[in-house]
Amino acid sequence: MKEKIQKRAKRIRIRWKKRKVKITVALLLLVWLAVIIVLLKHWRLFGRSANGGSVKGIIQWAFL
Repeated sequence: MKEKIQKRAKRIRIRWKKRKVKITVALLLLVWLAVIIVLLKHWRLFGRSANGGSVKGIIQWAFL
């Protein structure tokens, strides 16, 4: 009886750990997307004018 409870508890812990990892990855992805959106909206600040008119700066910022 005690072993069954321990096995169930272990399974629940493993599931929660996997969920935490998934949630963390999803939140990091959202933060990354927000940064990219801000950079693309203000691409003149970070792209062309920052690098003397080259497209190279925009590409560098997009791949951060």
